[in-house]
Amino acid sequence: MLVLPSSAKFHRQKRGPNPRRDGPRMTTPITSRPNNVEAEQAVLGSVLISEVCLSEIGDITESDFFLHKHAFVWRSFLTLRSAGTEIDVLTVSESLARAGKLSEVGGASYLTQLINSCPTSIHAADYAAIVREESARRALLDRATEIARAAYDHNKPVAEICAEAVVSFGRLAEVKERAEHISAFTGALAEQIDEARKNPRDIFGIP
Repeated sequence: MLVLPSSAKFHRQKRGPNPRRDGPRMTTPITSRPNNVEAEQAVLGSVLISEVCLSEIGDITESDFFLHKHAFVWRSFLTLRSAGTEIDVLTVSESLARAGKLSEVGGASYLTQLINSCPTSIHAADYAAIVREESARRALLDRATEIARAAYDHNKPVAEICAEAVVSFGRLAEVKERAEHISAFTGALAEQIDEARKNPRDIFGIP
């Protein structure tokens, strides 16, 4: 029986990566997908403080939330609004309980925590803009990952990979549209803030 020297064993175990076999290597590890949990909590807390914020926030969807439990809470908001029911901790708790999601969210105590994390609902639109931006970044990563994964699949013809890339880039157009919406909103907000600084009497109704 041939016994390999310890040095030979070491070299065999420490075989370097093969790009064709192992795929791409990240020089900087990504520990988490883009997200801002605090902004998500502030959005939800704002609505619990004043449900008027639900109309002011705009086109946020469940998929914009990084945490699933936040998406469940948002869904309950929309369900209650559709039913014409007032949105507060009690009604949202009951809605989540009927959907079997209350314990997964963290109970009514977590809804109270959402309110406490947001001392005012005045900046709800600002919080929502942050949530949309992080969602757009995740969408960009998803599309890029799809293309990269397909490129490393040598069982797929290049023509097919290119076709899939075209579809992915088409989805990026939706992300771009949302990003432009965010930029337009922040630009308008900056103009309002500047106007408030120049003419505080007009903004606040000071005689």
